[in-house]
Amino acid sequence: MPRWIWVLSIIFFIAAVNLVGVKTFGELEFWFTLVKIAAIIAMIAGGVAVLMFGFGLHDTAQGVSNLWSHDGFFATGIGGFLGCFAIVIFAFGGSEIIGITAGEARTPRRRFPAP
Repeated sequence: MPRWIWVLSIIFFIAAVNLVGVKTFGELEFWFTLVKIAAIIAMIAGGVAVLMFGFGLHDTAQGVSNLWSHDGFFATGIGGFLGCFAIVIFAFGGSEIIGITAGEARTPRRRFPAP
């Protein structure tokens, strides 16, 4: 199956999720977040399993010694980390500002009416 079909179907799915009512959107966001948290926990467990049991490619070395060998963290400088950090802050900043604004409004029910 061509890749463009998968990409187009995901775009349609995201558009459909954004076009539903607020209540349904909130419920879908809850379940998507649950899937995301489960994926993060599974990746952490998989990383621990690789470190403890040595799953991986045969010609590579596993273990925590790789964290400080080969110049350790930030081997090419801190610029990559700072660039990534700025993108993450920008991505989460918008929703955080909306939450703070709603919390500080004198009459939030009047300013942000439910549909």
